Amino acid sequence: MYKDGRYTLLQRHQIDDNYWDSCLDQCTYRLPYPYTWWLDIVSPGWCGLVQYSSEGYSAVFPLPVRRKFGKQLLRQPVFGHQLGLFAQGKAKPDKESLVRAIDLICHTFPYIDGLALHGTGRYELSGTTLIRHNYLIDLRQSYNQILNAYAGNRRREISAAAQAGIVVQKTNGPEKMVEVFRKYIEPGIYGIDGTEYPMFHALFKKWQQMKAVTVYESVLQDQWLAGAAILRWHNRLIYIFNASTPEGKRLDALSLLIDRVVAEHAGSNVPLWFDFEAPASQSVLDYYRRFGGRKETYHVIHQNNLPQILKTIQKARKWIVQSFRK
Repeated sequence: MYKDGRYTLLQRHQIDDNYWDSCLDQCTYRLPYPYTWWLDIVSPGWCGLVQYSSEGYSAVFPLPVRRKFGKQLLRQPVFGHQLGLFAQGKAKPDKESLVRAIDLICHTFPYIDGLALHGTGRYELSGTTLIRHNYLIDLRQSYNQILNAYAGNRRREISAAAQAGIVVQKTNGPEKMVEVFRKYIEPGIYGIDGTEYPMFHALFKKWQQMKAVTVYESVLQDQWLAGAAILRWHNRLIYIFNASTPEGKRLDALSLLIDRVVAEHAGSNVPLWFDFEAPASQSVLDYYRRFGGRKETYHVIHQNNLPQILKTIQKARKWIVQSFRK
């Protein structure tokens, strides 16, 4: 346990799950990724900063800790798109509290690999942070309003996919989608080591128990082309996992799938957003941007204060892995 006068840094075994999750429940800008059960799956051994109140925790900041080279490091987990500071009764993170937390984290952990901070887009944060973007579609709009905001080529792609006879339907499980992802998409992604799939299946089981997930698939006659898992959480439909075959990509089967999900939920009488959970890849961002959504800006912490010999080992390892993937 470490205290700086405002924050207390707690190890996982010191964190009270009820206090932590209750704090998140009372945060209006909450996401699913910082909940204790989620973090236990995607980042075992995580720790967190907390602020105390008379009734428990008034603010929490999850820290996805990994041990490497004999040191504790931070790395944004797979299936943990954005973390950051979450405070009960707030509409966004408080800048002063956020800056204090970032300073403490950067002094505590020498290596931070892309720690994404939700809800920070309105702030100017200097030093170790970079700006990243996500896209959200406001589903309170009518479907025609949303459709009219699509880029012209996006509407043409969707129309062509529908005219080709592609059908979007709901299915029971993610098995085919995961199979296609492993075959066609995994080889092009640096850093996947196989541990991600048990994580996904553990999360999916939990989502099913909560009745919070729906799997959609695009098919052409008997040919499976694309699939996506959509997670309903608070005021978001999160595009949490997807995959497409080469033929599905050629026929824009995922574009049609996204459009059909949007159409199904458009005209919501409560605040609801389709969340693309966009990665840093510019090509993928451009793809999502053409659906006409609102840009959501957030900051990402990067820091490498490891000794030079460890930096050299990191670069060599990355080069070797990428060489074998070619």
